[in-house]
Amino acid sequence: MEKVIKKVFFFWQFDKEEKWLNDMSAQGWQLEKVKFSFYYKFYKGKPNEYTYRLDYLNGGKKKNKEYLDFLQSFDVQKVGQYLNWVYLAKENTDNEEEFELFSDNQSRIDYLNKLIRFSIILLVFSILLFLYSLLFRGAKYYKLLFILSIVDILIWGLCYFKLDEKKKILKNENIVSE
Repeated sequence: MEKVIKKVFFFWQFDKEEKWLNDMSAQGWQLEKVKFSFYYKFYKGKPNEYTYRLDYLNGGKKKNKEYLDFLQSFDVQKVGQYLNWVYLAKENTDNEEEFELFSDNQSRIDYLNKLIRFSIILLVFSILLFLYSLLFRGAKYYKLLFILSIVDILIWGLCYFKLDEKKKILKNENIVSE
């Protein structure tokens, strides 16, 4: 039995997406395929058969392949990929701890820094697109370019602030635990 769900998660909601995938697994729906970051195909399996994690790859083709091969040596399989987001799964067994990609808060903070850098790059690109649209006010597609650049600025600006907020929470947890 198969199930297709179309659900949208924003870039900064990777943790909510991951939780949702693991909730689906708890109900016995195991991820089979991901398309366009909003199309999820599941098959019916055993409840909690897999634990799912998302990771963002930005190391270049060779480095990303080495990383995925390294994960595969720990029985972690790539279930899907959309752009640089990779969907990982590890079968749950009774004698192993829960599958985690990041072992401590500092590694989570480093991960968020990687995502923040990417969002800043896209935010700067969106601002440049906005400025470019201002230079060509009389052009045929001016209004469309102008509106798209404003929407992009809002999305990537929000992304930056949401990721930065998550990072501050983790930093505060580090301070409290010390």
